Amino acid sequence: MQRLIHPQTSDAVPMHSDHAVDIEQLAGRYRRLSQELAVAYSGSVPWDIGRIDRLTHDLVATEREIRAATAKYRRRFP
Repeated sequence: MQRLIHPQTSDAVPMHSDHAVDIEQLAGRYRRLSQELAVAYSGSVPWDIGRIDRLTHDLVATEREIRAATAKYRRRFP
């Protein structure tokens, strides 16, 4: 059984294969968006505020999806 570490915590959650794929995809999206946001902030001033706002919005939405998926999993497999 695989274990997933949530990107915002150090909590390791054991995952079954079908659920692990969903969470892994979300975690991958989270990492990609975080990297894009870092790149957006490292650019020259003035920053592209529209891009930063979009990335921030997408990061928050992805964090919510990860939390919801993890909570759903924990309810299914206590």
